[in-house]
Amino acid sequence: AAATLKALGLESCADQAIGGANVRREISGGQRRRVTIGHELLLDPGLVLLDEPTSGLDSHAAAKIFALLVELKNGGRAVLATLHQPTDFMMLGFDALHLLRDSRDVYTGRAAGAVTALAAASGVEKPPGVPAADFLLDVVCAGAPAPPAASELDAVEEEALADAGPDAPLPWRRQYALLLRRCFLAHRLDLVDPMFMANVFSIMILATCLWSGEAAKRPRDETSVRDAAGLLFLAPVYWAFQIMITSLQTFPPDFDVVTKERAAGLYSISAYFVARTSIDTVTSCLLSPASALLYYFVVGYRPSGFGWHVLVLFLNSLAAHSAGLCIGAWVRNMKRAMTLQTVYMLTTMICGGFYVTRIPTWLEWVGDLSFIRYAYSALIKIEYAGAHYDCPKGRCRVLGDDAQLKQLPGGPFIGIQLAALAAFGVGFRLLAFWGLKRNTA
Repeated sequence: AAATLKALGLESCADQAIGGANVRREISGGQRRRVTIGHELLLDPGLVLLDEPTSGLDSHAAAKIFALLVELKNGGRAVLATLHQPTDFMMLGFDALHLLRDSRDVYTGRAAGAVTALAAASGVEKPPGVPAADFLLDVVCAGAPAPPAASELDAVEEEALADAGPDAPLPWRRQYALLLRRCFLAHRLDLVDPMFMANVFSIMILATCLWSGEAAKRPRDETSVRDAAGLLFLAPVYWAFQIMITSLQTFPPDFDVVTKERAAGLYSISAYFVARTSIDTVTSCLLSPASALLYYFVVGYRPSGFGWHVLVLFLNSLAAHSAGLCIGAWVRNMKRAMTLQTVYMLTTMICGGFYVTRIPTWLEWVGDLSFIRYAYSALIKIEYAGAHYDCPKGRCRVLGDDAQLKQLPGGPFIGIQLAALAAFGVGFRLLAFWGLKRNTA
């Protein structure tokens, strides 16, 4: 890679962002063209096809690229390129030249003999000082007859490709370190998207204003219990949808690149998977616990339960992020992936007892596939364990007598819910790795 950077004259901008849809451009158009060529050369191909590789470059940069192509040819690779008005140095440097007019062959032979052959066929001599490419273009466009077919292309010896074995692969940890740095540089501006942050904090601030002091009201009644429980439901649901939508887009844009690089043996798919998901996982899963600081104490939830509340939100975000990665790794079409995500979330939530309490027996298992159900159950138990409220009977237990809350899964402790959320996070992530490996094979 370092040799390619040097050959392409890209050492001065090696650590700059290339630029794209969400990243402002930091290198010039000519540098972008050289990066495109260099990316393909990293795969060490046996055949190199280039369409106008020198277009948009100054003469010095074009000459450097041509010199690199000559080195590739001398190393045993076949190089086929289309060029518009190359310099004499570049045109005569090719072993063979093929000229077309209206999709018909005009000349096929040695590049060094093209001027002589077409001058003889057209009866027009090349004026002194006129570049060979310009002269050939004028003659071909003027309708010069094709010269007699060259008896044969000068026998271009088929040199056996160097049989040197591939370089020993880098250690896994080194692969991971390099890929982690590449992923960070490529996606660092997407990690803190201003629109996403505005979305998140506007919703959280609105929730804080609406639920301010609700959980702190004493004595509790049925209305205050349900109001405070409403925010405990909103938090995991909102973050699950937001994080899943974001993580869905992690792998699909990179499928083609990863497939080519994996085929070239540049790195293992496990190193790429861990590197690509490391930064996204940390940033995505820490946002929801951080947002709890905005509303938790203002709403009046139990101060002693804050740590558990944050842990549940983290595991809920991890499960949501893993689910999004899984769907994105298996479904390459973004529209279909978004549809599948919506169907999965709504189906498991509906069957999880959030909207109807009498679930048919044959559909009860679908509710167990909802990680939000376990997150909500844990948050409710953290807040209302041992709590009572005023009811027509006098004093009722929140978790024992409320018709809806008493159907939450698990026993009185939250260990089952935490284990279930962790299992969702690990399980979906393993499925995502399997899908990525399968779709980039």
